[in-house]
Amino acid sequence: MKYDDFNIHRNQRSDLADEMEKYWVGRKRSNIGMQYLALKSGKVVDNGYIFERRDLLVLQWSGHMNVFVEPDGSYGAQLWTEFREDFALTEKGRKKLGQFVKRAIMDNQKFFDHEVKFLDEKPWEQVYGMTPELAVIKLRELGW
Repeated sequence: MKYDDFNIHRNQRSDLADEMEKYWVGRKRSNIGMQYLALKSGKVVDNGYIFERRDLLVLQWSGHMNVFVEPDGSYGAQLWTEFREDFALTEKGRKKLGQFVKRAIMDNQKFFDHEVKFLDEKPWEQVYGMTPELAVIKLRELGW
């Protein structure tokens, strides 16, 4: 297992304004949901989910495992069933994954910092009750 075995996927959470503009502006409702928000009766509302995904990076070793990296740098590894027999996540394996996670964060530092800032600021909370049009304007005013 080496770092180059992994594909790095970015999970952008801060693209709410773009997504709203694309899917919600001009509509009263939509079957397209967004992280943290829903569109009901022409208004942006809290989607009601208690647990939202917060992983920002996914290190994927195709056919073997996915490693989900959280905003605080912690991670969880999901081993694929077929691979579990071949790979025990030993202390050495966990240390190696930890190094890969640190490198993935460094390699994607600007993206990572931007998304952490978004999650810390929670700008979606400031658009509850607005129309999508006003919500897009507000998110852009806030820098998102």
